[in-house]
Amino acid sequence: VFFTHHYGCNMAQDFPEIIIIDATYKTNSSKLPLVNVLCVSNLGRANLKNALVASAFLTNEKKASYTWLAQTLRRVIWPTGRVGIFITDNDAALVNSIEEIFPESKHILCGWHIYQHLRTNLCNCFLDSDHLEDIGKVLKTMIYKARDEKSFNDADHRYRSWIGKAAISYPEQECKG
Repeated sequence: VFFTHHYGCNMAQDFPEIIIIDATYKTNSSKLPLVNVLCVSNLGRANLKNALVASAFLTNEKKASYTWLAQTLRRVIWPTGRVGIFITDNDAALVNSIEEIFPESKHILCGWHIYQHLRTNLCNCFLDSDHLEDIGKVLKTMIYKARDEKSFNDADHRYRSWIGKAAISYPEQECKG
């Protein structure tokens, strides 16, 4: 089941640069994945608006279901295929479907999932959990708070420094990352 509203369609067509796709799993009585599609306006921080573009209940989380969703989005919302970046949780079936139906669009992993991957893969690289939290703060600065190139580059330098410390401080077999 796919549903949308004219406001979401209009916003998505006006602001196709950043599209977020995320699913909730087994949170409804039918235990079906509910996929939400949002767009982000580019009107600046003061006027930043997210809009729900569409939602869909899928029968499963396999490529065929995600391909149907991507095809429906293309047919109903973006017939030209003009979408800048899709931000997802990196589910392989979803990413493959997006790449197939929107071949000119880019894909990136969402900030929350990047941080979760860092926690999973770097947790054994630091004896002090505060170090991992420091990396998380730097990452959040890079993704959410940097307002200009200099502040992003400063945060990137700090991030690379922390990752370098993790690689140098611990033998490879002890560090998953």
